[in-house]
Amino acid sequence: MKGLLSPTGSSPRRLSSGVVAAGLLMVLAACVSHTTTPYRVDVMGGLSRAEPSPVRPPGPRLNVIEMAGGVAGSHYILKLYRPSPCGGSGAPELGALAYISGTPGPKRWVVVLPIWGSSTYPPRKLVAWLTRGQEGIETNVLWVQDPKRANLIDFPALEEAPTPEEFLTVLSRSAACIGAAADDVRGWMDWVLHQPSADPRRVGIVGCSIGAIVGSLAMGRDGRFGAGVFAMGGGHLDEILSECYGAEADVRRHAAEAFGWSQEDFRREVAGPLAMVDPVAVAGNIDPADVLFIDAGKDSCIPASSRDDLWEAMGRPERVTLGYDHKTSFLSMTFLGLDETTRRMVRFLDSHLDAAPVPSAAGAGTAAAQAKAE
Repeated sequence: MKGLLSPTGSSPRRLSSGVVAAGLLMVLAACVSHTTTPYRVDVMGGLSRAEPSPVRPPGPRLNVIEMAGGVAGSHYILKLYRPSPCGGSGAPELGALAYISGTPGPKRWVVVLPIWGSSTYPPRKLVAWLTRGQEGIETNVLWVQDPKRANLIDFPALEEAPTPEEFLTVLSRSAACIGAAADDVRGWMDWVLHQPSADPRRVGIVGCSIGAIVGSLAMGRDGRFGAGVFAMGGGHLDEILSECYGAEADVRRHAAEAFGWSQEDFRREVAGPLAMVDPVAVAGNIDPADVLFIDAGKDSCIPASSRDDLWEAMGRPERVTLGYDHKTSFLSMTFLGLDETTRRMVRFLDSHLDAAPVPSAAGAGTAAAQAKAE
């Protein structure tokens, strides 16, 4: 999504005066404006754990063309091509960049998701940090690409829909695109596990904003991920589309003027098409001990109920709540925020992918952990 889910607007190299001021405040506050809720294995989440949702089985191994693209530090870069998961001409396009360590032996892998239609800075920063230093030598990264910088939700078509029926048809196609993006992540997981360097017990996933939503959906559908870090995401996409600013607000304005929908009408109408890609529905399949959940405490795009319900459905994993709004929170991943959130995300992945997963002692994640251990 756009306003949703994106630190769009200012690029990392062209920050507005307001963003710079907010960043300076972060520095002055030493980035301590956050609260941390550790995961406790003796506490069950407030929602019942969901049964695995039926999804289409993974298809055949991806038709990927590998091309050496250079060297980044101790890593070779492979450009991987495949058709877009959301339709188009069907011609291969840049689907992912794989950063392969030049040292021998099995490696942990981290799948880094894009913020579809928005900034490349957060995933680029994570790739750089994951592949550097001694820990980076033992880490391979698959950075999923968004070559056309296209939003998964077709906002222009929604704003131009002449009737409620056409509006909901476009929204259903957009929901299918979100679901296809999550299944595409599972396809990349297939590719990772075919690599001779892959340790199947040590594959993680990380996503921000819309990437966090797609990542949560992918991890809930696929039990092969050993760790997940999700920042500034949430569940209940109908709530997000009904509250967020930017393109979401433009779509609501069109629906109000063209169809006479109130905000409550809008939420009720969009709930059905978006339910198929609600990560809350599959979050109960995730072991909460394997997740770091980061959100923005003053998020004016992702409602508190959206964030809280996804966290509860995951079984209350470790949670860090930043004291900022949606976009401003991403500054904690930059030098303006002393890279505090970037450090936290990389530390979590380093620690959780260092060894084979073991069953939790008790609590909500026991069954999922045992299944992975087997």
